[in-house]
Amino acid sequence: MDGDSIFDRGGSLLLATSTMNRTAALLIGAMGLMVLSCGRRDVSQPPEVHFGEDVCTACGMIISDERYAAALWVVDEYGEYTPMRFDDIGEMAQWERGHPAAEIAARFVGLVDADNWSSAGEAIYVQSSELHTPMAYGIVAFASSDLAQARANSVKGAVLTYEEVLQAAAPQAQ
Repeated sequence: MDGDSIFDRGGSLLLATSTMNRTAALLIGAMGLMVLSCGRRDVSQPPEVHFGEDVCTACGMIISDERYAAALWVVDEYGEYTPMRFDDIGEMAQWERGHPAAEIAARFVGLVDADNWSSAGEAIYVQSSELHTPMAYGIVAFASSDLAQARANSVKGAVLTYEEVLQAAAPQAQ
């Protein structure tokens, strides 16, 4: 009888054991990947916002209107994506300016001309002291450049890109 097998014809139990070990290793590896992926969030979409419940990262006020809301996915010190939610686009821009070392994975803004969100870099912005936003930044986002231009004309405002919003974000006198 071979010392490595309980079968004297050799191999059948060893082969079964070897197959079971490979299967167990694959299952453990798959479970490990599932655990690791649980910490990863889909940053291609805005973080979920519970309007009327969630509070603004910057000011602590309740976020109540999707048209003016904004959100970031920020990479935290553990490499995980952390959501930051804001009740005013201007507050998100102000927060970014105040945290230049923050690693921002994605930016999103609520649109005033659609019932959804857009990537902040794709939206077109209008800023005017005649626009009343939650924290008085007077900045709103549009999906349509034509609608943004029309709104800017009607409120004596300026059409901006997000990079320009980052530079211009300051509460407006209302």
